[in-house]
Amino acid sequence: MNTAENQNQTRPATEAAYIKWAKDNLSVDFDDQAAGFYRMQVSTALLTIGQHPFFNGLESFLHHCDEEYHHTTSSVLFMSNMSVNLNTKPFGSAVNKTFRMNIVWNKNFPEKPRHHGWVTPQNWLGKINDIVRGRIVCKYIDAPKFLAEKLNTYAQGMNLQSRYRSEERDEGYYAFHFHVKIPTPINLWDSTRLVESMIDMDVEIQITTQLQEVLYQITHQFYAGRKSEVFHDRSAWKWEISSNRFKAGYMSHTLHLLEAIILQLRDEAAPPEIIDLESTNG
Repeated sequence: MNTAENQNQTRPATEAAYIKWAKDNLSVDFDDQAAGFYRMQVSTALLTIGQHPFFNGLESFLHHCDEEYHHTTSSVLFMSNMSVNLNTKPFGSAVNKTFRMNIVWNKNFPEKPRHHGWVTPQNWLGKINDIVRGRIVCKYIDAPKFLAEKLNTYAQGMNLQSRYRSEERDEGYYAFHFHVKIPTPINLWDSTRLVESMIDMDVEIQITTQLQEVLYQITHQFYAGRKSEVFHDRSAWKWEISSNRFKAGYMSHTLHLLEAIILQLRDEAAPPEIIDLESTNG
């Protein structure tokens, strides 16, 4: 890797410019060979992670969470099934994530990011936190935090590193993200041969609500591309009242409010009256 003195001082403004910059400054090729090797790595990692005791026992654990939530709230926790279908980040999305980590979010540019250093195909399985990820859809707005806390306890009971945080974005995204580190063997190139290495791979589970999930599937395309913009007014869209991004963002905020009202109505509703049919009939 070149030193800062030898690096191009101009911050790449697009992903295409970044790919060229990475080749010139980090000796990184995001080519077809890199793509094929990445797909092989993540496919093997996905299989290993799916067989880990954390995920083997997850469906049963979620069933217990549902029972506890129902006992407390008299409501169901999940919208449908209790399983988590894991998937992997496509190669192009992984390249884009390195662009954001190395360039867009790097306040130390042209030097490497202070927290995690340069993210490249040699180390990205250990540094990108959502290469393997899943999603859980809950019914009510209080459920994502409830479930994130339960998952954190479940992971720590297995001596796994885990954490969770709320995600509330200006453009209108609401969820809790839970992360757990799963020991995963991977193959890395060492000169001319493959060498097996063990890493703690970060697996992300997004926990959201039914209304936010429906809106996200329809509208995320309207602002997804802007995540990679280096220079732009991040608040200007709030005045673009005829744009789809404006409508999508504020619809998400509105749904967040509506879900809070729905929860309040649920919790304040009186239990249904129980009628004694025998007494009624004399």
